[in-house]
Amino acid sequence: MNINKIISDNHYVLQLDNVPLGFHDVTVRLINKGPEDTIVDENGNIVEDLYATIESIEIDGLNFKNNIDTISRYKDNDNNDISTFGWLSFNQDYSLILLTPGWYFLRNISYLPKSDVRNWLEQSLNS
Repeated sequence: MNINKIISDNHYVLQLDNVPLGFHDVTVRLINKGPEDTIVDENGNIVEDLYATIESIEIDGLNFKNNIDTISRYKDNDNNDISTFGWLSFNQDYSLILLTPGWYFLRNISYLPKSDVRNWLEQSLNS
């Protein structure tokens, strides 16, 4: 399943029904941010910025927002992995690997240390 959607609204809900069972690689990207969209003060502090946030991830009625940093991968402009809890501020891919059904996903990630979840998801997706 491949979905390309440009969202120009401040609030958008993507709901998919009848998603096949298995692993799904979901990529979100902030594409319209330029250098002029980040305003810094004289001390180098960001005072205004363009960003997007992922407010909720639900599978079969189960919310995975509290797991977002363990099921996602996001890099800054220097290609370093960063944790943002769903806040996208770089023109980089925000990659999530999800598993359906939701109860099965929640059960499996609850058995693993948080530091191992993303690697398990990547290995499972690619096998």
